[in-house]
Amino acid sequence: MIGTRRTLSFPPVLKSSITGTHGYIRTFSTFALALAIGLLVGIERGWQEREGAEGSRTAGIRTYALVGLLGGVWAALTPKFGALPLAVAAAAFAGAFTLFQYREVSAKEQFSVTGTVAGMLVFALGAYAVVGEMEIAGAAGAATVALLAARQICTSSCASSLGRSSVPACFCWQ
Repeated sequence: MIGTRRTLSFPPVLKSSITGTHGYIRTFSTFALALAIGLLVGIERGWQEREGAEGSRTAGIRTYALVGLLGGVWAALTPKFGALPLAVAAAAFAGAFTLFQYREVSAKEQFSVTGTVAGMLVFALGAYAVVGEMEIAGAAGAATVALLAARQICTSSCASSLGRSSVPACFCWQ
């Protein structure tokens, strides 16, 4: 074997995974995006509820990050098992997350569905990041974080200065 030149070769399946359109880099990127969407939403939700006692929130940074990743993992299974397991997982997640959010809202005696909708949206965007278009999933994730953060901006500065008669005027720009 002295004097012979060896080249690195991959088995056909591995080679197509590395060099194909759905290679390891793309797979890693899609899962990273699913995780990042959840992290950003979790950071925002944690910031909104930062005054609460430890353990008083149903979901925070870690939970939303894992929800995004969970959606991505279930979506990654669709080529092998079809869309039904993803639909069942999404329904089971929505039910469980809604139950936990309901218990939190009941304990705090508040009425808000935002956390529940955010959790389901993070699951869906995590799934879409893996099987859909990353750019759209990323943009929708950024828009979600912006909308969630807008509550703080609107309630602290804009809404306090608006009277009942000026609210319709906000929607009649000319």
